[in-house]
Amino acid sequence: MVEKPSILARGERARLFPVLAETSKEGRTLSILLACLESVDEFGKSLLADFGLRAGTRAKIKAYTEVVLKKGGEKAARPDGLLILKTGSRTWTALVEAKVGNAELTQEQLDSYLDIAKLNGVDALITISNQFAPLPSHHPVQMSASSLKKATLLHWSWMYLLTQATLQLGNDDIQDKEQRIILNEMVRFLSHPSAGVKSFDQMPASWSSIASTIQAGGTISPKVNEVQEVVGAWYQETRDLSLIPQPPVGRGRLGEGFSGPRRRSGSSAKSGCPAPGGGTLSSLNVCGT
Repeated sequence: MVEKPSILARGERARLFPVLAETSKEGRTLSILLACLESVDEFGKSLLADFGLRAGTRAKIKAYTEVVLKKGGEKAARPDGLLILKTGSRTWTALVEAKVGNAELTQEQLDSYLDIAKLNGVDALITISNQFAPLPSHHPVQMSASSLKKATLLHWSWMYLLTQATLQLGNDDIQDKEQRIILNEMVRFLSHPSAGVKSFDQMPASWSSIASTIQAGGTISPKVNEVQEVVGAWYQETRDLSLIPQPPVGRGRLGEGFSGPRRRSGSSAKSGCPAPGGGTLSSLNVCGT
């Protein structure tokens, strides 16, 4: 019998082949993702590096689904999962909440989970949905300053996770044969419409106002959240475009755009209009052409 973390009253290890009800699309999709984070070393550790976490060769990732924490708070909120990173004597924990399809995260729900995280001494809350965020630290749902003091709030979009997995396979970052098979099957699963993963298909609401300001000759501040959101959205669209023709497109050639989104977003926001003539420009280099 596998020993559960001390903060859990109930919970199951994340499974590659979860046995769940037909209606539990979110639970099935999340279980497969979390199992891959745990089983495919490079994939899991590189994604946690998004959060500034360093995971060496001896670091271990464990993931659980259908979790009930011992201290549940006044509201009967149940997060979808728990992620644990053990590095030597240090342990980092995060609750996980996932949405698929058109379902969106809400302030009330996130506030409940942040309360639970604080009560149980959990470091962070990771949300996953089709809502876009330019960086994992920039959440698509605006939360109050008091809520953000309870635990670190982080976000991945499903398409970002799919993009990272596809690039790692295309760049041969995963050397272990079995781990490549597992990650490839996850990509195949997430790419199917039944998984509920949607590509980036709309710029954020702030796009219109910022574009109008630039066209009118006005100035924009790189410190404004809306500017970071628009620049990040443009790079997300570029990422998606690179995957449309065939997953390996961009192999070894798009490193700066993908491995350094924080640097790219920051420099573009500071320049206001990255491309000559007041436009926004990205280029895709296709291998073998």
